[in-house]
Amino acid sequence: MWPLTGSEVVAACQGSCAYPTLDDLEIVGTCTDSRQVQNNQLFVAILGEKHDGHNFVAKVLESTPHALALVAESWEGLNALPSHHMQRCIVVSDVTASLRLLARRLRERFSFPVIGIGGSNGKTTTKEMLFALLSGSYRVTKTAKSENGFLGLAMTLSHATHSLSYSPHALVLEIGIDETGAMDEHCRVGSPDWALLTALGPEHLAGLGNWENAIEEEYRLFDFSPRTRRIWQAAEPVLRQRLSAVRSGDTVVIPHSDLDSSAPLRIPGNSDADIRIRGISVLTFHCEVADDIVTDVELRWYPASSQCNPNPVWHHSIRVPLPGLHNASNFALAAGAALSLGRTPREICNAWKNFQPPAMRSRISTLANGCLLYDDCYNASPESMKAALSVLKRVDWVEKPKIVFLGDMLDLGDESRKWHLELLDSLRDLRDVHLCFFGNAMYDVFQELKKNESDFSQRRWKISHIPPSESPKKFFEEIQTPFSSAVVLVKGSRGMDLGRVVSAVEELCR
Repeated sequence: MWPLTGSEVVAACQGSCAYPTLDDLEIVGTCTDSRQVQNNQLFVAILGEKHDGHNFVAKVLESTPHALALVAESWEGLNALPSHHMQRCIVVSDVTASLRLLARRLRERFSFPVIGIGGSNGKTTTKEMLFALLSGSYRVTKTAKSENGFLGLAMTLSHATHSLSYSPHALVLEIGIDETGAMDEHCRVGSPDWALLTALGPEHLAGLGNWENAIEEEYRLFDFSPRTRRIWQAAEPVLRQRLSAVRSGDTVVIPHSDLDSSAPLRIPGNSDADIRIRGISVLTFHCEVADDIVTDVELRWYPASSQCNPNPVWHHSIRVPLPGLHNASNFALAAGAALSLGRTPREICNAWKNFQPPAMRSRISTLANGCLLYDDCYNASPESMKAALSVLKRVDWVEKPKIVFLGDMLDLGDESRKWHLELLDSLRDLRDVHLCFFGNAMYDVFQELKKNESDFSQRRWKISHIPPSESPKKFFEEIQTPFSSAVVLVKGSRGMDLGRVVSAVEELCR
């Protein structure tokens, strides 16, 4: 944790620095935004897609006389700095790699637990849920937005709030991967004490190769260290198949309906009559649709500490302001983690009141003219796409007309066509819908559905396609369904920029 001396920072980064009084300089945090750097912080000069942080080093060092800058040895502007500024530069071969080394050094000093969240989709929503459940009277830090990669993870761990003088009680760390070996690299830096895995579907196949490789890579979060305590989501089919690997200290989250009626605390596929004998806690859940926007989740908690009691020590229903079984499952997973970390049921119920769903993820809002807008356009994978489409089939929406904007699921590599066509079964179940397909990959889905165009009138269908070279707003020229009576879903990968469709719908429905 912070603070570190300047010398300790240089050593952790494995860099060089000529500042003469490094031992006397106290560093209390890192920052990548030149506009927000404060004295006694380390400015990290990141080469990003839009900006190069090195262009702001001179300004930062001029305005903050007690700050240091982490710069690349390849930066041509280094020798152009005044000598008193050049002395405050820590020169390294790779800025991001050195920042990760520093983050690892800081992590070794943490006195509070780190909870790592992995999975192919649902990570950010689950992170926000767990953050809310752990908060309240506790100080909890978390990954900002979805900054869960090599840079984001390091920035989270090295945040100024991780200080000896005002230490948090926990850190919720979101972990994203897009290439083989990435999870081990992240675990070596973040060293999670607790681990959660959400859904394990096809993701980042351009870097991970195929679904099987993606599963094995994500599972490394559970398999990295024997000291890590895992929260198992048994509703996830892939994890359910691996439940024989549960160990003392773990928690299993499982639907009520999956319990073995002859031995209520036996995990399906596990040979033990009562898994709590092995020191394993169980949280069961059941969800019911409350209305268009929220879901009620019933929880029953069987902690390992109450092994002699066959009844739950806590039985409660909590309202989740998000639709769909996938969000209910993610909430139960987060609740299982919070209970395992020692939060009491009362603390959880009180803290949950402060939960705010993350933007562009499963957000349903009723617009001024009555339109129900289902905004899930932040990102998309095959599993999250199917989950969003399944929400459209809920009983209270059967008779409502639907307008569905679907953008390409990116980064699926050579298997992109396969996984896009896998959506056909989910789409064919829909009725009274205008399907708007946007992108090159979605054109394959559009063409496949067109083969059975004779069925469209029976299903009350209309379908449209627009290539990515044009604006998806062109769909509005073809849509005849009144938005005021419709459910509108917007879903696609971030690179498809479907937020502009959400804005257009909101403008139209004012």
